[in-house]
Amino acid sequence: MQTGKLVIGILAGATVGAAIGMLFAPRSGAELRKDIADKGGNAFKDVADLAHKAEDKVLDLVDKGKAKLDEGIAKLESKKEKGDVA
Repeated sequence: MQTGKLVIGILAGATVGAAIGMLFAPRSGAELRKDIADKGGNAFKDVADLAHKAEDKVLDLVDKGKAKLDEGIAKLESKKEKGDVA
C-alpha cells in the first residue's frame, strides 16, 4: 500500500520539521513544551481522521465489490438456467 507509506512519510517529515522549528524558536521552556504537546495532539487527530477516511473508502470498495460479485453470480445463474453454461 504505497499511499499509506507516503502519508506516513509526509506526516513524519512534517512532525520532525515542526519540532526542529520549535526548538530553534526563541521561546521559554514552558511555552515550548506546551507547543510541542499541542502539535502532537493535532498530529494524532490528523492521523486518526485520515485513518477514518481510509476505513470509509475501504468499506465502500468492499460494498462495491460485493455488489459486482452478486451481479456476476446472478448472470451466471441466469445463463445456467438457459443452458448457456455447462
